[in-house]
Amino acid sequence: HLSIIMMMLNLLLLLFFTFTLTHGFQIQPISIRSSKPVLLGAHQQDCNHDEPQPPPDLFVTRRQAIATTTASAVLATTTPAAHAAVTSKLTTRTNVQYLEAEYADSVNTNGAPEKHLPVVMIQPQEGEATDGGTTKSVLAQVNHVMDPEKPHFIEYMWIKNVDSGECVACKAYKATDPSPPSISASIKEGTKIKAFLFCNLHGLWQGDEVVV
Repeated sequence: HLSIIMMMLNLLLLLFFTFTLTHGFQIQPISIRSSKPVLLGAHQQDCNHDEPQPPPDLFVTRRQAIATTTASAVLATTTPAAHAAVTSKLTTRTNVQYLEAEYADSVNTNGAPEKHLPVVMIQPQEGEATDGGTTKSVLAQVNHVMDPEKPHFIEYMWIKNVDSGECVACKAYKATDPSPPSISASIKEGTKIKAFLFCNLHGLWQGDEVVV
């Protein structure tokens, strides 16, 4: 019986080596899984020790994710038109405050000055007396096209009190509005003002300081 068992073992060993020589055989190392959590993409089913792990800063809170997404939507876009699109649902006053702050470093640098600098005109008629003093009618205007086909147009104009920083008048425009765009307001005599505008292609422009 012992000889029969030995013959069977030899036969099994022979079959084993024959199989390995014919088909190839490779012992696979045991995969050690990471104990750290990982972020899986939609196409990934698993993540093992050999695959690259995401950096720690990918593990963010929901609040951080929302804040990052919002900031990216505003700051990652660089063209004036893109910024204007981001603010399209805000009020006109909020829009112009945002645009003035966002483009402060590039004001009056993009485009032709003769087509973008707003000009302030004080109307010649007598001022109107009010409890706060006498007011004058002020008109700000710019010699700029309103072209809906490019499109190329003035999106906003506003008048700002230089001393207080208050936006005393603001107006939003469509590309189909008539040219030249203008804005008017009644402003107290002695007030220092500046007119601003935002072109969809050439960004922020501001005119000279004027005393009413």
